[in-house]
Amino acid sequence: MELESSQKESRLAAAEIFKLKAQYQEDQESLESLCRENKTLAEEIRDLMDQLGEGSKTVHEVEKQRKRLEVEKDELQLTLEEAERALPSLERP
Repeated sequence: MELESSQKESRLAAAEIFKLKAQYQEDQESLESLCRENKTLAEEIRDLMDQLGEGSKTVHEVEKQRKRLEVEKDELQLTLEEAERALPSLERP
């Protein structure tokens, strides 16, 4: 009777070990999958940060060019106004 009881307990323990081993392997596969996904997402974040940095540089360059062109426009406007003021004196004989 004790032998049968011990064998039954042994089978139950073996079945439990088998379940735990299967669950462990499943968890390991999930962990590996999550690690790969994490690595992929980290690379995407790095790429996006690089793009953002490049975009910021581009915006800065465009802003510098806009300011330079605005100064040039103001200078041309002043030159035009001076020319318009001088025009009447040039038209008189």
